[in-house]
Amino acid sequence: MPEAPTPVAGATIFDPQGAVIGTIEMVTADVVVVNTGAHTVGLPPAAVGSNEKGLVASTTKADLDAAAEKAQADAAAQLQALLVAGTVVNSSDGQPVGTIKQADAEFVTVTTSKGVDAKLPANAFSLGESGGLTLAMTAENFNAAVAGSAPAP
Repeated sequence: MPEAPTPVAGATIFDPQGAVIGTIEMVTADVVVVNTGAHTVGLPPAAVGSNEKGLVASTTKADLDAAAEKAQADAAAQLQALLVAGTVVNSSDGQPVGTIKQADAEFVTVTTSKGVDAKLPANAFSLGESGGLTLAMTAENFNAAVAGSAPAP
């Protein structure tokens, strides 16, 4: 009897009905990362098995893509909820760099601890690992960029 296939990068993974879900991009002890062609999603290793066709996930491509789209929409809504006056902004290296003074769809104005306002593109912000607001700059780079600016009136 042939040995059951092991999930490895580059392998094709199927759904329980035998339809192709996508290609495995990476495997760790905690996650099997699958590219469906539309999204890259992580599956717990326990959700991947095998049958006569090869590697099989316990879900379908449509369900994986729907879950990825929901997760993206939830993250975007969570980010949007944080882009409001008073929210603390952390740098990409986890240092607080200021608070939001105002925000619109295109720009976010951050007031530093020294009272300097910096107007930044809204797409420079993301959700941090702890759920807070993170700026796509290190504290050192942010502080250097606003160092020559005068405090807000």
